[in-house]
Amino acid sequence: MLAEQLAEATARAEEANRQLREASEAVASLSTALEQARAALSRAKAAKAAAQAEASRLALQLEQEERDEPCTVCGDRDDAESMLLCDMCDGAYHIFCLEPPLRAIPQGEWFCAECAAVRNKYLHTRLKVFWRAEKQWFAGVVRDARYEDKRLICHVFYDAGDDFWHCLEDEQWRPVTSSQEGNAGPSSAATGPEPAPSEAADPPPAPRPKRTALTQAAALDKARTVPRKAAKKDYSAQVIVKMTQALLGETNVQLASGTQDALISLDDSEEEDLPSTSAALHPAFARATYCAKAIHEALLQKVEGVVDKEYFSRSRKLLFNLKQNADLRASVLNGEFTPAQLVIADHNSLASKEMQMKRREWQERALKKVVVDEDADEDYIDCPGLGKLAKEELRAARER
Repeated sequence: MLAEQLAEATARAEEANRQLREASEAVASLSTALEQARAALSRAKAAKAAAQAEASRLALQLEQEERDEPCTVCGDRDDAESMLLCDMCDGAYHIFCLEPPLRAIPQGEWFCAECAAVRNKYLHTRLKVFWRAEKQWFAGVVRDARYEDKRLICHVFYDAGDDFWHCLEDEQWRPVTSSQEGNAGPSSAATGPEPAPSEAADPPPAPRPKRTALTQAAALDKARTVPRKAAKKDYSAQVIVKMTQALLGETNVQLASGTQDALISLDDSEEEDLPSTSAALHPAFARATYCAKAIHEALLQKVEGVVDKEYFSRSRKLLFNLKQNADLRASVLNGEFTPAQLVIADHNSLASKEMQMKRREWQERALKKVVVDEDADEDYIDCPGLGKLAKEELRAARER
């Protein structure tokens, strides 16, 4: 009897020891897994802190570069709201430092006088001036303006004996000189001081001969020789490339430049498709490209056409806010801020807190420079750098 009880007690003791060993092994494995989880969490926190520090440093560097960009004419760095950046050479100009000054920031792309002379050759106009000594001096300026889609894209003005030509695209005035004749630019047939009435004047140009009806063969030959009208340039790929670089914080500009060829086919691809080249190079660039294309399509739906000036104005403001606001870039890339919400939001609210404070300081500084004219119209307020809120405050002060 006692032997049986001893055997049962021994078996129970062995079972308890086995369970104790299993529990010890489980605790040891859990401790190892916990240590591994803690190590992984520490590495993730360190990587997150390093990424945030790098993003803050790049945002501060970008803001410093934008703030330190001086005006090419006056050399000052203030009044950033009135600063124009050339889209070709990145030169900075105050709108009130240009000659003649501009009243507001022009919409769409803008080029300085040097870059526009190289790029906008198709906007040049040829003209001839009739002096008063000639019989047809009252004819003024004979223009050969260029039209595109039934819209005048070039216009010529004549004033006080000087020849000027005016580009409506970039609102730049340029004097006509003989050196521009060889560069597809405007040319003047009469230069120098105005001759006296007693001096001999050149005879007026001969009238144009009457047009005669062409035969069928001649019409066919003329149709073959006349070049076709050039197709309208599409800026979709260019805007998407700039938007992609802005979403990346301009940290991967070289990577973005290397995949521009892959972005050319974006208009023909589906909404979910991504360029295989960019997706293979870097997943972050693929995500930025997808968001840039979605923003571009949302802008097209908002303004109903890529040729609308409102499209270029909104895209330029979005690019500026995305470049200087790191939190906005993160919200767009993470999907917290959809493209539809982005294109309808006020661009002032999308700016960073530092930029909003700077705008308030610029407006207050501009208010101090304004001299109120009691004889002026109620709605007339002309001051460089004066924002919308500052103008409303000025009107309220004038009413008081």
